[in-house]
Amino acid sequence: MNISTFLFSIFLILKLCNVIDWSWWWVCSPLWIGLILSLILRVIWEYFKRKSRATIFDRLNDLKKQQEKLLKERNK
Repeated sequence: MNISTFLFSIFLILKLCNVIDWSWWWVCSPLWIGLILSLILRVIWEYFKRKSRATIFDRLNDLKKQQEKLLKERNK
């Protein structure tokens, strides 16, 4: 059980026992806030993963070009 589920359970019990008079949106807020945060983190993760992957391939291409250049100079 993560913190979102735990908070939702507490808010739900409090709402059903009439201890709090919140709308159902706020009672369920730990669930949708957790979902939104996880989606944002996933987008950031994918962005940096693709950025680093492109950087690695760019470096490999540069090294390959340097190697070809050195081989051409050596064969002359």
